[in-house]
Amino acid sequence: MSHNQVLRAWEERVISQEKGSRIVHYLLRDSTGNSLLAVVGAERSVNHMIYSVTEDFLRVFGSRNAVHAGTRWKARKDVVECLMGNVRIVSEFRLLI
Repeated sequence: MSHNQVLRAWEERVISQEKGSRIVHYLLRDSTGNSLLAVVGAERSVNHMIYSVTEDFLRVFGSRNAVHAGTRWKARKDVVECLMGNVRIVSEFRLLI
């Protein structure tokens, strides 16, 4: 994913559904179909997830985003809100150029 592509969507992929060790990946997709792993969710205890931003996300979007290294969420809703905000913000940014 390059800096000049417009983000089109985000996607949630369940990697493991095993109770007690669930893993979920959240990807961002750009206008050319490339994807970037943005957030990884891991179950820390039964039914308690922790979501962490990836280094790849920080490398691509770090300079124009409020998310920083060590950012974590405890609720899926907060992750979705962040991803939707990035899709919208980057699309609007691209329209201004």
